[in-house]
Amino acid sequence: LDTNQTNNMLTFATQKPDIRFNAINSGVRNIVSGNEFLASFRVRMDIERNGVMARILPPPTVQYHRASRQVEVARRDAEAGGWNLRDKKVSHSLAIKYWSFINFSPLGPLALQKFVNETIVVCHDTGIRILNLSPIVRNASPEGDVTQIMQRAFLDIGPIPSQREIGIARPIIICILPNDGVPLYKGIKLAGDSLIGIVTQCVQARHASLAKKQYIANVVAKINMKLMGVNQVIAKENVPFIHERPTMIFGADISHPAAGLIHKPSIAAVVGSLDATCARYSPVVSLQKPRVTPEGGYKGPQDVIQDLQAIVSKLARKFYFETGSKPERIIFYRDGVSETQYRRVLDEEVKAIVEACESIESGYRPSITYIAVQKRHQARFRPSAPADMGKDGNVKPGTVVDTQITHPSQFDWFLCSHASLQGTSKPTRYHVLHDEHRFSSDELQALTYNLCYLYGRATRAVSVCPPVYFAHLAARRATLHFEGEGWHEGVLSDAATALAAAAAAGGVDRACDEFIKGYREVNEGLQSTMYYV
Repeated sequence: LDTNQTNNMLTFATQKPDIRFNAINSGVRNIVSGNEFLASFRVRMDIERNGVMARILPPPTVQYHRASRQVEVARRDAEAGGWNLRDKKVSHSLAIKYWSFINFSPLGPLALQKFVNETIVVCHDTGIRILNLSPIVRNASPEGDVTQIMQRAFLDIGPIPSQREIGIARPIIICILPNDGVPLYKGIKLAGDSLIGIVTQCVQARHASLAKKQYIANVVAKINMKLMGVNQVIAKENVPFIHERPTMIFGADISHPAAGLIHKPSIAAVVGSLDATCARYSPVVSLQKPRVTPEGGYKGPQDVIQDLQAIVSKLARKFYFETGSKPERIIFYRDGVSETQYRRVLDEEVKAIVEACESIESGYRPSITYIAVQKRHQARFRPSAPADMGKDGNVKPGTVVDTQITHPSQFDWFLCSHASLQGTSKPTRYHVLHDEHRFSSDELQALTYNLCYLYGRATRAVSVCPPVYFAHLAARRATLHFEGEGWHEGVLSDAATALAAAAAAGGVDRACDEFIKGYREVNEGLQSTMYYV
């Protein structure tokens, strides 16, 4: 799309609720009014919208470090679904000692040093200790060998810290990119995540040049998460189910390649919580070859996570290592499935979770709740009374609809957990497919909503439960870990075109295997971190 087309698309997609709903009403009237075909079949159509009953859940108490001037987020801010970091220190952080900067942009030395200095100031203000106040700053060409440049910056940091020190101060490289640095970004993440094994944080030059504290605070929040710190927590009384007994939260998602790229695998990502804060999630990424016909032709992408047993086993062992307890309860949020796939996914994936637990220890069987998460649906809500509206005309954060338009016999609900920044809020649908905990609707809806305040990258409640969000981010990051032809590139190279042609001719497995050779696993040193946020 060109600039005008993009602007028109954004204008249409971000219409406020009153404009969008009035347009829908007008469209329905135009269809019904004077329609001779409807009249000839004596079909009558009610043009008035149906109302549904909704309720608004109370927000959780969001907490920061006890040394903060403001330990708890003000109630009115939590109800509004957003707050700021002023007078707040992150709940838990590692010190920053081993770090360096690479400037791939035309940013001058004075502006660059100002950005470094402001980063140090913001870290101090948010409670992150800086043990090295003079990190090495290198200029580098965006056209150079990114892996070599990153390797040199890694050596600049100094002696590689011991395993004990990594638990106190993990190394990181901060990269300033030119404003159009998308290919460079891929090279940095491939080198940092896979080839070298160091946490990286990228910043665009136009933001670094301004060095605004609010922007840097957002960057620092991401850095703290990547270094396995915790930005905010919610009060224990808001999530009693998690604190009563060892409870592990999973999020899972599958990303499929674009249509026509039948020689490329789907990417499945599963994340698992590491403790009762439900703020730190370790990821496991798996490549899944497409389904094939008996003749070897393309049948479609995989909808079921193929090696879920091994993935859950690996993540549950990490939980055990971090907490000293095996999870007694598992809540599994699963994105990326449509209603027609529910039965197959449920049968195969719940079985895989059970088998994963049995593989850890004979007879080990935690209770399981499995929830499908959907964002791709057509439901939208608008308050009927002005008193129930947010300031933008949308429903307020915490709005739940669980009757009238939901499944008549199964347990599902729509939750609008966020305050929309623009346009019309899109609720998330949660559908409970398996529940051994016998949750009441109030309990599970409140737990899911409260977790939405633990997306540490933002000082806002988010629109979908964070474990799902994190799984999506981990899958998206994995798309950058292919050397050569990119996973999501729509314009095919000669080699990729040849692979696609071979796949179409009946060699899907072989063509996919050839493409997968370019994938580079995440470095072992980062596999338990949130490098992907």
